[in-house]
Amino acid sequence: MTKRADVRKTAFLSLFAAGGAFILCSVFGCILLRSQLYANLLLARNGAQQIQNDFFTALRQERLQDGRHHSWRENFKGEYQEGSDFEDALEAYPRLKRKIAGIGLYTKSGGAVYRYGDVPSAWTLPPDEGDEAPPRNYIMGEGNSSLRIVTLLPPGGHRRGNDTEDKAAVFVFSVHQNAYRTRNRAAWLVFAGWELFLVLVIGKARSLLAKNRVYRQKLQEQKELVALGSAARTLAHEIKNPLSAIQLQADIIGRICQDKVSAETGVISQEVARLKRLTDKIGDFLRDPTGAPLPVDIAGFTKDFIRHSGMEAAFSGEEGLWIHADPDRVQSIIGNLLRNAGESESPPEALEVKLSRAGNSALLEILDRGRGLPGGDPERLFDPFFSTKSRGSGVGLAVARRFTEAAGGSLKIENREGGGVRALLMLPLIQKKEEE
Repeated sequence: MTKRADVRKTAFLSLFAAGGAFILCSVFGCILLRSQLYANLLLARNGAQQIQNDFFTALRQERLQDGRHHSWRENFKGEYQEGSDFEDALEAYPRLKRKIAGIGLYTKSGGAVYRYGDVPSAWTLPPDEGDEAPPRNYIMGEGNSSLRIVTLLPPGGHRRGNDTEDKAAVFVFSVHQNAYRTRNRAAWLVFAGWELFLVLVIGKARSLLAKNRVYRQKLQEQKELVALGSAARTLAHEIKNPLSAIQLQADIIGRICQDKVSAETGVISQEVARLKRLTDKIGDFLRDPTGAPLPVDIAGFTKDFIRHSGMEAAFSGEEGLWIHADPDRVQSIIGNLLRNAGESESPPEALEVKLSRAGNSALLEILDRGRGLPGGDPERLFDPFFSTKSRGSGVGLAVARRFTEAAGGSLKIENREGGGVRALLMLPLIQKKEEE
């Protein structure tokens, strides 16, 4: 429970830290984004103002060329037809015309005196704010495609004439702002990229932290397993001495009281032998799986083992296949697989051992016609101390796979068609040298 609570606490702290870092970096990105958007707006305003100034300069030059020396403000005062010279100036300067989206002159009541391009048909002034009303406003059009400079004309422009309501009071100058829209999109794309970068970096950091945590946990587990293995190896060694003493005393009692306790001493001998085999298997599991590798003729080695073990297993296969492994480890592998086949309730005559070449490996098949594998995941059979037999230790197959993988091979078990089990042992082949 403590370890699980520590894992949950560590996960919560890492999530909290990642969330905090993401929020802080996102706030920093938002500040930069707002600064950039405001800078873009200032650039747009300055650019629009420059275009308006260029327009007034062009208008003045056009009038000078025509012999009219009146300023553009006199045009607003009614001495000339309102806006009469605007289009002449635009036609004389095509480059300026492409940048201007529209021009409008409006009366105080909102009516249009002159309209050109993309400007509204009427313009309503905001409520009168006295001296605090700004003489110039900047209004962004729909979709940020244009910027309108709204200028309130001086009151003197309304003094001439009888009807002051017909005089222009508002000048609206609209400029195309494609560059402003492009800069804003670029700023948003950079911000989106920044957020994605944060997600990726923080996600990768959390992944590395999680992997590091898992690695440290595995390292701790390995240390514990090493300590447990040392203790188990010592325990197995210490158990052998009492077992030998028990076996010796059982033999003495059996000789003294042969008729009276023969059955009981037989049971003692069987159990002592079973415990000795178990301690031997545990010792095999805990010792170095690589051992002292040597060239081994797998065909001859297997036939000799079958002959000396007394098992009735038919051998067939290719000769001259050599592997590089520790002979004791190979003997343990083949012995465990043959014992499992012999304990599967298979008829003795149905036990078979086949050897063949499979690419660059030797394939050793151990076949039986027993009860087959139990339901569930067959890989569990290779877990230490897992057994489906009532008197099995569950260590043999774990030892066999451990030794096989240490030799660079593989081991798997599967059901056969028609009943029984097939154990497939693959070991890499070597080229046997003549001098060996």
